[in-house]
Amino acid sequence: MQTTPATALEDVYRTLQPTPLETRDELEAFYQHAINETRGGDKMKRLRLRLDRAARDGIPFEACVMGHRGVGKSTELSRLIQQVNQQFNTIRFSATTALDPGNFRPLDVVLLMMAEVAEHTAKPIKEGGAGTPPSNARLREIWDWFAPEEVTRKQAREMTTSLEAGAGAERESLWSQVLGLFAALRGERN
Repeated sequence: MQTTPATALEDVYRTLQPTPLETRDELEAFYQHAINETRGGDKMKRLRLRLDRAARDGIPFEACVMGHRGVGKSTELSRLIQQVNQQFNTIRFSATTALDPGNFRPLDVVLLMMAEVAEHTAKPIKEGGAGTPPSNARLREIWDWFAPEEVTRKQAREMTTSLEAGAGAERESLWSQVLGLFAALRGERN
């Protein structure tokens, strides 16, 4: 996407892409703050306030952003991510591109979110990750939830060998097993 004004009619299509604004440059070039007046105020400002309060007080926070296709939900979330990026690690994915619409099951979204968190925590901080995997207690909960069948456990163990080098996990650790489980379940979904 071009983030400077088009100077010729033949270049207009470069600035009028029907995709969400995601980067800081795109938001600065195209976001119109006046839209908030029409919407009844800056909804992301209110969401940020609630998110900050929840983080400060150590309480869970849930919010739902809804609207018809193309009204700006993803763009508004981009704004929120830009505002909280120093305070929170954000993980962004599109369910429409990351999941198979023909075989979609609601828990696939939960699995995808957990897999993204697991992969993010495995990355060193210098690569934009958290650098620390979840605790063994949390990993055990994940394992017990998603791996009730022995077949899936076997697939996860087999995948552990190929994943442990990339994640730096010991061969039989619970962390390597959970990473292998996510890889096996993702492979099963694709």
